[in-house]
Amino acid sequence: MDSAYILYSYKQNKVYLVFIEGELKYITPHPDYLYFK
Repeated sequence: MDSAYILYSYKQNKVYLVFIEGELKYITPHPDYLYFK
């Protein structure tokens, strides 16, 4: 089971969107991580 992930960064690398296996898992540097299940 491979955990392929995609990391998107924008706004001069201050905002990160992390996708794991095609699902958005969390966003940084938001104070509270947002999890989508």
